[in-house]
Amino acid sequence: VNGLDEILDACETLPFFEDLKIVIVEGATYFQSKGKGISDAVEERLVAYIKDPSPTTALFFIANGNIDKRKKSTKAIVKAGKIIEFARLDSGDFNKWVLKVIKGNGCVIENRDVYKLVSHFGYLDYNSSKNLLSVKNDLEKLCSSVGADQKITSALIDKHIKKPIEGTIWNLIDAVAEKRSGKAIELLDHLIEGGEPEIKILFLINKQFRLLKKVKILLNKGYTPKVIATKLNQRSFVIEKAATQSRKFSDKRLLFIVNNCTETDMKMKTGGISSRLGIEKFIVESSLK
Repeated sequence: VNGLDEILDACETLPFFEDLKIVIVEGATYFQSKGKGISDAVEERLVAYIKDPSPTTALFFIANGNIDKRKKSTKAIVKAGKIIEFARLDSGDFNKWVLKVIKGNGCVIENRDVYKLVSHFGYLDYNSSKNLLSVKNDLEKLCSSVGADQKITSALIDKHIKKPIEGTIWNLIDAVAEKRSGKAIELLDHLIEGGEPEIKILFLINKQFRLLKKVKILLNKGYTPKVIATKLNQRSFVIEKAATQSRKFSDKRLLFIVNNCTETDMKMKTGGISSRLGIEKFIVESSLK
C-alpha cells in the first residue's frame, strides 16, 4: 500500500482468521525532509494514527535514502516503535564479508587479488546501486567457475566480474578535474571497448557533474555533507565523495562543464557531431577550462 487513506484503511480493518495483520508501506516518503516528503496536513493525520494505532495491526514503513529525524512523523515512530537502518558496509567490513563468502564456498584468493575483486564489484563506488545480495550471487558464480585448486585468480575475476560503469565514470571525472585529458580519453576508450554506448556514457557523466554542482552550491551555503545528503535524498557516503570531488572544481568551471555537456548531448542526438568525437571534444574542452 502507499497512499495515506489506503494505509489507514488497511490498518483499521480487522484481520481475517488471524490475531494480527501486517501492513507494509514500500517507498515511504513520510519521513523525508520538507519539500520531498508530505504536506503538514497529511503528516498530522499520520502522526495521530501512530500515537493511537490499531492493536490488531503491525505497520512497517520501508524508506529509501535518508530520513529527517527532526520531523514529527519520525519522532512519533521513535516513540511508538523502532527505526532500523540498513546502512552500507564500509570498505573494511565489505572486504571481510567478501572473504567470508569466498571461504564459505570453499575457495581461496590471494591478498593482491582481493582489492581487484572488490574494485570490480563497485559496491564502494560513488553512487553505486550494487547491493550485498547481488555481490553474493556474483561471488557464488565466480566460485563455481574455479578449477580443482579452488583458487580465484586475477584472470577469473576479469572473465566473470564486469566492473560497473559508474566507477569508471568517477575515475574519468577525476581525470578531468586534474586536467589529464589523455587519461580521461583512455578511460572513455575502455568503456566503449566494453560495449557501453556513447550516449549512455555522456548521460552518466552529465548526471555526475550535475550532482557535483548541486553539492558545491550547498557546501558554499555552509551545509555539511550529512545535511546535504538529506536534502538531496542521497546516501551519506555518496555525498561525502561528491563533496571531495566538487572541491576540485571552481564554481565557474563546473557551470561551464555542465552547460558544455548539455550542448554536446544535444549535438550528438541531432546529428550535429558524431558520438565519439562529441565526447572526446567535451573531455578535452572540460580539461583545458
